[in-house]
Amino acid sequence: MKIVIGTRLSEDELAALRGAAPDAQICVAADVQAALTEIADAQVYVAGHWSEDVLAAGRSLRWVHFTWAGMDDVISPALAESDVTVTNSAGVFAVPMAEHVMAVMLAFARGVHLCARRKPEQLWHGEGARRAVAAQLGELNGSTLGIVGFGGVGAATAQRAKALGMRVLAVRRHSERPCEHADEVLTLDHLSDLLSRSDYVLISCALTPDTQGLIGERQLAWMKPGAVLINVARGAVVDEPALVDALRAGRIRGAALDVTCEEPLPLDSPLWEMENIIITPHISGTSPKTTVRQMERLRENVRRYAAGEPLLSIVDKRAGY
Repeated sequence: MKIVIGTRLSEDELAALRGAAPDAQICVAADVQAALTEIADAQVYVAGHWSEDVLAAGRSLRWVHFTWAGMDDVISPALAESDVTVTNSAGVFAVPMAEHVMAVMLAFARGVHLCARRKPEQLWHGEGARRAVAAQLGELNGSTLGIVGFGGVGAATAQRAKALGMRVLAVRRHSERPCEHADEVLTLDHLSDLLSRSDYVLISCALTPDTQGLIGERQLAWMKPGAVLINVARGAVVDEPALVDALRAGRIRGAALDVTCEEPLPLDSPLWEMENIIITPHISGTSPKTTVRQMERLRENVRRYAAGEPLLSIVDKRAGY
């Protein structure tokens, strides 16, 4: 068995993979051309660079592993139609992303985002400044969190939200599956119900043709005027111009965006100038422990593949995640 490593791994990480599959030939591809050359007779590719050229060159390819989770820019028709098994790192980002969501919800509930941006005269020294901030404060306790996409990130966030006394509504493809930590589980055709009842709405679904532009003008109008939209999934799930309009008009209270339609978010985007928004640079899944979890997933899957055992985190190529 030949495994081509197209992503950067340390010597210790490579040694761990060799230990997981002692009989495998492990080849490190330093660049795209090397990957295209080495993959010709390889059965396994740990992706760095990925394109149709790689799939075409991998005539013996049987399994591709991606160290990231989102598959929207990976699953092409050719890959979907092939017999190549695809796995990813879904779930390894759940803890930092859930903590990130809790951080921005707490920031909105306690006005931290306002206090961090306002000048002294707007915050404390000006007449009525402190009262103006205090008037926007609340609690997560007793609030409702609506989660669109109840996978690993959604479930981890729900667990933490429940610990703070929140009610949790969830939308997922299969509502009949039991969901620990969710008070109610709905299907996508009940999205309006979730949006109209939630104080905070978390977007944590995969980007697919069904979710492209899922949250647009109509859906934003369903939300409470005091609600906050949080997106840690993909920017394209949300109609960004419609969100800008809703924020400007005060139709929703605010938004926390870790992802945007164009990344980096252009400097001339009106989102930068809004006080009722928190923008982070696609870092919600970032943590030193994330890298460790990614490597653990890869090492275990290499061991399983070599032993002929079922792989973890197999991607449904038709569904796109």
